[in-house]
Amino acid sequence: LKAHCQAFVDKFGLSSSLRLGREVVRLRPLGGGGRWRISSRPASWDSEAQMETDDDFDLVVLAVGNFSTKFVPEVLGSERFGGTCLHSTELV
Repeated sequence: LKAHCQAFVDKFGLSSSLRLGREVVRLRPLGGGGRWRISSRPASWDSEAQMETDDDFDLVVLAVGNFSTKFVPEVLGSERFGGTCLHSTELV
């Protein structure tokens, strides 16, 4: 699976767009324009790397987490969502 993902990233030149080794802390919509703000921090915590950063995006992909510890970030406004929110590990 890792080799397949790496081949895809290489084929489409996506390396510079990836934020690897980050833990998503918050995901929230920005106004009504369809943009999103993601707050993240380094996935491995140490005393010198605890700063959160914010990045704004036009599109958010919620990638599978089957190989990670289950973590569901806070999504502002999710309490108004009428459906069921699931982690990707619950889709099996």
